[in-house]
Amino acid sequence: LSRWDNTYFHLVTMPWSMFFLLVFGSYIVLNLVFTGLFMLVGTDQLMGMPGGTGWDDFAHVYFFSTQTLTTTGYGHISPVGFTANVIASLESFMGLLTFALISGLLYGRFSRPTARIVFSENPGVIFQVSGAQAGETLTKLGVDFVTIGTVTTDRTISISHKGQSLKINIDEYRNYWFKTSHLLDSIQRPKSYADQRKENYSQQPLTYSFQSRFDGKFSSYNIDPKRRKPSGVKAAIIREKGVNGDREMAYSLYLAGFDVKDVHMTDLVSGREDLSDVNMIAFVGGFSNSDVLGSAKGWAGAFLYNPKAKESLDKFYQRKDTLSLGVCNGCQLMMELGLVYPEWKDHPKMKHNGSGRFESIFVNVTIPENNSVMLNSFKGSRLGVWVAHGEGRFELPSDKSKFNIAASYSYEAYPGNPNDSDFSVAALTSKDGRHLAIMPHIERSLFPWNWPYYPANQKKDQISPWIEAFTNAFDWVRQH
Repeated sequence: LSRWDNTYFHLVTMPWSMFFLLVFGSYIVLNLVFTGLFMLVGTDQLMGMPGGTGWDDFAHVYFFSTQTLTTTGYGHISPVGFTANVIASLESFMGLLTFALISGLLYGRFSRPTARIVFSENPGVIFQVSGAQAGETLTKLGVDFVTIGTVTTDRTISISHKGQSLKINIDEYRNYWFKTSHLLDSIQRPKSYADQRKENYSQQPLTYSFQSRFDGKFSSYNIDPKRRKPSGVKAAIIREKGVNGDREMAYSLYLAGFDVKDVHMTDLVSGREDLSDVNMIAFVGGFSNSDVLGSAKGWAGAFLYNPKAKESLDKFYQRKDTLSLGVCNGCQLMMELGLVYPEWKDHPKMKHNGSGRFESIFVNVTIPENNSVMLNSFKGSRLGVWVAHGEGRFELPSDKSKFNIAASYSYEAYPGNPNDSDFSVAALTSKDGRHLAIMPHIERSLFPWNWPYYPANQKKDQISPWIEAFTNAFDWVRQH
């Protein structure tokens, strides 16, 4: 807050006794100041002054000043000289201004909302625990604490205070809360999409059905999160300036067992890297070249118009012992380069989201029966995953049967289908299942704490179901 904001806050919150004392004191001081000015120019410039001692003159001038300051008019004394009239005019103006300020402060004091419950401004911590052990520990440490609530499984919030109770239906009041969000949404995107979000946000619950193998343990996938020895199975993340998903992708591959190389486009363009020693590449997510030319357009150009980079990529895809993964911006790149269905002359491209806006949301995806190396074991599962893109719409003009769909958004309508993809497609895989282009960020949904909602009975899971996609890739490479 500025100095003036602090002053105003202090004036409208100070006790009434202090406020009136301040107003009265200011009134006395102003009158004393102007009395001094009138005495300075001489009492001969004030008509009607009775004769008397100096103190008598001071008293008469003081009360003349109070009449002038309050603009009530003059009594038997009035200014006659030029200087005295200027001082009287200035005092009248100051009186009007002062009364306006005091009126505003009074209004501010009376209109200021007051809380019936005063909250402490001391720093504190709120945390949720199960059982009484935390309370016992805090007591032993001499830390003051108060139990302010307990967790329930019903959809209500109950508040009790001084014998009064209030029960709030969460679903009902969530609708009230969403009204403001809907109004803002209507300004930021086409109203029809804002309306769809309002209608569907409560009709598209996150529900899960994990694959049968998954039990949440590292050991079930032969994962050692502290591994420091190389496995001999190499993968590379491919990145361009502007991408931001490289660290998560590298860690996902590393956890699965890969020895991961960081390959920048400059490495491929210059010939420092040629991908001949790796069996899997992952094009990471982000916003290559800030999407200035469109999503992945500039990144695709870096491959198409640089001979060494193009040759390295072509040779990699000609091999039969390789896998590739493109997530988000990497998916857009694979579609732009025609890497999923290279035999097609008119390869489908990614288009702008139907809403015309960037969409970042946690959604449900369903995995159908498929031949993807990474996702075939997920058949029939329904998971949660993050999406974050502006051009994530799969435009697939041909018959659905022509495409190898590896994942679909579980809801056809927006926002469950965040981009209006044809057939609600979230991922496509190549005919042989080795190359996967997927818009959702599976690498950013790798741990239970990455999910905004994870099953309560599986909170102890060490890893989320998505790790299986990466271990599937690792196992395939080892076998080939």
